[in-house]
Amino acid sequence: MSGRSPFISDAYDDTATYGHSLAERLDAIPTLFRMIHADQLQNLDNPTPQAAKWDIGQNLPE
Repeated sequence: MSGRSPFISDAYDDTATYGHSLAERLDAIPTLFRMIHADQLQNLDNPTPQAAKWDIGQNLPE
């Protein structure tokens, strides 16, 4: 035995796995942003009946 605790290796592995999963999530942010933005544009062009209730420009008193 080299005198090293197996827990140290496990801790390094856990940290590396966490770092990798965090990097994957960060890589997904631009895609998620584009998807959300496209949904927002779609809702502006074609609002749902519920969303139209909140459209200030459409509901101004005459």
